[in-house]
Amino acid sequence: MSRVYGWKQSAAWFALSVGVVIGLTYGFDKPLYPHGVEPVGHTHAFDDYCAPFQTHIRNPMSLVWRIFSEKLAPHEIIARCATGMFLTTGLDLARWGIVLPGSELRGIALVGLLAMSIFGCYIYYPEPREFFHEMKMVNAEVASAAP
Repeated sequence: MSRVYGWKQSAAWFALSVGVVIGLTYGFDKPLYPHGVEPVGHTHAFDDYCAPFQTHIRNPMSLVWRIFSEKLAPHEIIARCATGMFLTTGLDLARWGIVLPGSELRGIALVGLLAMSIFGCYIYYPEPREFFHEMKMVNAEVASAAP
């Protein structure tokens, strides 16, 4: 990147990217954690990924394909097909060799980063119906526990 754009522009882009990420992190950190709730310090969410196989497994690839086919949801199949289609189309269109100026690429990347960051923060929350149902249960528990 520095060969094409130079060290100053590369450093400015890197600083801008880091600044946006840190700014968004501090901006969205408070709303994501409710007041008075201490987040869990340790979970076992990634244990399957850290040690997926036992030592006595003879054919791990067949196990991988079986687990993969069991856990693959219909929307993931559609997403994989769409990704393959975009990749194939992109490789086909690459022969035209459209050159975009660096300023346009920076702007598109910055807007995309901002949009995906906001989307990623708010996709975390459950649906409103489920959320209000849970809040009613919590409210009832708090009201019944009050002296």
